[in-house]
Amino acid sequence: NLKIIDCDFSESSFSESKLKSIDFDKVKFMNAEFIMTNLKGIDFSNCDINGIMFDSKSLNGIIINTFQASSIVGMFGVKIKN
Repeated sequence: NLKIIDCDFSESSFSESKLKSIDFDKVKFMNAEFIMTNLKGIDFSNCDINGIMFDSKSLNGIIINTFQASSIVGMFGVKIKN
């Protein structure tokens, strides 16, 4: 088990990584990318994910908050109307 608190992973790249039993708390992932990385059950809800990039496989099962959802959905070309 690993807990990462108040760290900056901006501009980082995770490719074919295996992340299990990891807890991110207030971590910055600005403009980071996750490619072919299993993130099922990983909680990003209190992290800064502005500009983050996921492939569809990595996105499956992640945990985000409602504010983050609009930017994630936008990655797929979906527009949200208020």
